[in-house]
Parts: sequence; structure tokens; C-alpha cells
Amino acid sequence: FVSEVPHAQSLLVDVVRSTGLDPGRIVIGEQHIRLYSVGAYAELHERSGFVATHLQTNGLDVATICGRTDVNLPDELLAAMQRGIDDRMYGDLLRGFWRRSD
Repeated sequence: FVSEVPHAQSLLVDVVRSTGLDPGRIVIGEQHIRLYSVGAYAELHERSGFVATHLQTNGLDVATICGRTDVNLPDELLAAMQRGIDDRMYGDLLRGFWRRSD
């Protein structure tokens, strides 16, 4: 099965903490009362008898950050930056693909 949670170790969370930027989503308490580290997310599933087949991050960190400022970047550049963020597991959502352990 697939599950997805807000990611505590993301670029968006780091930018919000360092700048005070209001992203208008994900770190707002009434929307997400918990943000998960990779370790906590994996442990939650493993304790329930699941094994990860794939973990990834995704999310619109760059678009969210730039949308709250006056920065205007070409869509191709935003997409390339987002791929780099997700390749490094720095996106704002953690997504896991899980199977029952044998």
C-alpha cells in the first residue's frame, strides 16, 4: 500500500524556520498536527509489520516558496529545482510504498 505524510526534514520547513515565511500550507497546525522525520515514518510502519519497498519525497516547495515572494522563475527552472529537491529526499511530503513483512 502507499501512504503519505508531511515531512519534517524538508526544504519548506527549513525555509519557514529560518525566515518566518508563511507558506499557507503544510506547517499550519490545523492542517497537519504532526510532521514526520524519515526515521519516525519508517518506524511507524515497521512496528505495524510493514517493509518499505520504496520511499520518496514530493511536493511543491519551490513553487510554494516563490509564490509567497516576488520571485518569478521560468517553469522549466522550477521543475528542475524540484527534481533536485526530491532526488535528495528534501520534498515537503514523504511517500512510502509498503508491503507486509514475510
